[in-house]
Amino acid sequence: MANADALRRKIERTARNATTAAGLDVRNDLREVASDPGVMPYNTGALANSIQATVGGTVERPSIEVGTDLPEGEFREFGTRPHVIQAPPGKALRFEVDGQVVYAKKVNHPGQPADPWFRPIVDRWPEYIRRQFRRLSR
Repeated sequence: MANADALRRKIERTARNATTAAGLDVRNDLREVASDPGVMPYNTGALANSIQATVGGTVERPSIEVGTDLPEGEFREFGTRPHVIQAPPGKALRFEVDGQVVYAKKVNHPGQPADPWFRPIVDRWPEYIRRQFRRLSR
């Protein structure tokens, strides 16, 4: 019975470690994509820096949550409808058009089509977890 308990603990520890390591791999790959100016134009680094991985669950069922709380990630992933952008009172919007700086009180944004950057990486979760199980089971 002692051998069975030791084996159970080893499997649980491996599952937790594999889940954590795979989640950190996903987070790191998301940060890399979010830092790529070819993927994320107008990149300030804020989106990449906001991507977090939080370990949770139980010993028997480990889990990890990977995501960002910045709306820019969601806007890029799912797109936006046309909308009005209004400057705060007493302020102006500043942007460039054809290399010229433009100031405006409001603009009619045409919307943005969906450009998934998050789901393609998260959808590869099974690949990440298998790789970590293989690494930790040696």
